[in-house]
Amino acid sequence: MPKKVPFIKLGPPFKYQSAKELELAVTDYFRHCRKHKLKPGICGLAAYLGMNRSTLKRYEKQESVPEEYKNIIVRARDEIEAYNEQLLYDKSTFQGAKFIMENNFDYDASQKIKNENINVDMSYEEYLSKVLDQDEY
Repeated sequence: MPKKVPFIKLGPPFKYQSAKELELAVTDYFRHCRKHKLKPGICGLAAYLGMNRSTLKRYEKQESVPEEYKNIIVRARDEIEAYNEQLLYDKSTFQGAKFIMENNFDYDASQKIKNENINVDMSYEEYLSKVLDQDEY
């Protein structure tokens, strides 16, 4: 059985001392948004939690952050993403939601066109005769 590596906490102390405390604060944020008819967002969540957006991102990505904290932030981001995804279906909110999805959730709405130039080893005369032969059918 492999040895369990002890968790070493690096960086500044966490604003929330336990994952349960963080989870309650995130839940309160979504409740607050519903109560006041606010649209939930990443920056709004970060401000409500008393941190900036980069700290929130660190909670989600950095290896030194406990897994429970990461899971809470990922679920919150997923809920915000799902909310914005629904806004894409409304003509009046489409542009704003599209901007948020592209900039916060790595969506790409641009169309990709694949253009291939294929070089064919055939003389012009051969090509013409082939085309003319096909026209007879």
